[in-house]
Amino acid sequence: MKFAKIILSSLSILGSITLSASAEAPAAYATCSACHQPTGLGIPGAFPPLAGSEWVNGPVENLIRIQLRGLMGEIVVKGVKYNSVMPPNATMSDDQIAEVLTYVRNEWGNKGSAVTPDMVKALRSEVGKPMLTVADLKDPNEVVLELKSGEFVETVDVDSDRSLPWYAVAFFGVCLVPVALSAASKK
Repeated sequence: MKFAKIILSSLSILGSITLSASAEAPAAYATCSACHQPTGLGIPGAFPPLAGSEWVNGPVENLIRIQLRGLMGEIVVKGVKYNSVMPPNATMSDDQIAEVLTYVRNEWGNKGSAVTPDMVKALRSEVGKPMLTVADLKDPNEVVLELKSGEFVETVDVDSDRSLPWYAVAFFGVCLVPVALSAASKK
């Protein structure tokens, strides 16, 4: 048991591991796909892509709030300006919203953290407020907000496109694992 704790704590140094989304979209994504398309590529000039979007991969709070309140006005996604309206989808359950947003954050090459029903529930008070504009959202390139124990906690954004250098992986495999095994076998 202690060995497992040592290995798990060592793995946490490498960052969180995101499981890939299922190949099949949740049924609730059908509403989203009308504009954002089943491919997540959006409609050029009209509706922005979800695939590779800094907004999708950024703060979870942004996506939940957009889902609950909608979004209008100009937004820049992947360097391209869009100016349209996304209506709110607050009639979906917390579970459905969490499932759809987790799917979107892990499909088409996106690598975002999961969205939980508790995260959605924590922001349900947003329902009924005026539609959002980009000015109401967190900058997706500066800060990532995660929900922990019912509160959003500020964390540092890490460039998810960069992988660990080979020597860091080698150090972990060659040095840390044998040390952990040795320590576990002595107890």
